[in-house]
Amino acid sequence: MENIIYIFDGTFFGFLTVVFECFQNKNFDCGIQEDGIIQESFCFEYKHIETDNVKAERVVLGIKRKISQRAFENVYMSFLSFQKNRFTDILKYLKLGFKVGRRVDDYKTLDYVLNVIKNRRAVGEEAHLLTGFVRFAQTKENVLYSEISPDNDVIEIVANHFANRLRTEKWIINDVKRKKCALYDNGNLLIMENVSKLEISNSDDEELWQNLWIDFFNTISIEDRKSSRRQNQMLPKKFRKHMIEFLRDAD
Repeated sequence: MENIIYIFDGTFFGFLTVVFECFQNKNFDCGIQEDGIIQESFCFEYKHIETDNVKAERVVLGIKRKISQRAFENVYMSFLSFQKNRFTDILKYLKLGFKVGRRVDDYKTLDYVLNVIKNRRAVGEEAHLLTGFVRFAQTKENVLYSEISPDNDVIEIVANHFANRLRTEKWIINDVKRKKCALYDNGNLLIMENVSKLEISNSDDEELWQNLWIDFFNTISIEDRKSSRRQNQMLPKKFRKHMIEFLRDAD
């Protein structure tokens, strides 16, 4: 059983179905990979696991009841991380959690526990930053449109933030790195995957407003007080390619 690798569809419930399978078979030395990102080897047996919402829900309920709500949040947020070993780290974290309960986060001397906690923090911090750095443009279809390309898969967290704050608008947030889109209209939020490149046309007034915003940003930026180091700390460069204020610098 040690040489088996479980393959799932990349969804959170798909992963939790794998977790259910691992606990049912008492197989915790397995590998876990997303479908489409498989690096096959003759040394391993590959087993595809179909997503089972009932099994996944049982895992969710078990984590919340037998470990803690925070542990579930750790698992979900760490799942969204881009770190390579996150799946096996989460599995080991849950194995320990079902043994020691809510004290699982105290075992930071164990690499996999520390990794889950670090992943949760990194995902949360990036999502929080993006809620302040997302820039929407008005399209000719009267839809607000924005592009992001985060390190972690945070589009659902960011979208839920704007669903609470832009309730009366129609908008799209496009994660161009993962080809995932969040679409919001009239209280309904939909996350779509495998989205092809979107052809977006700005409204007639959008370029004017963008130029005004850039001019405003440049005006309040006092040359003698500029600090590149401080600016990079507060506003990492990876976010700037989608921000109106820095478009001219990128050209």
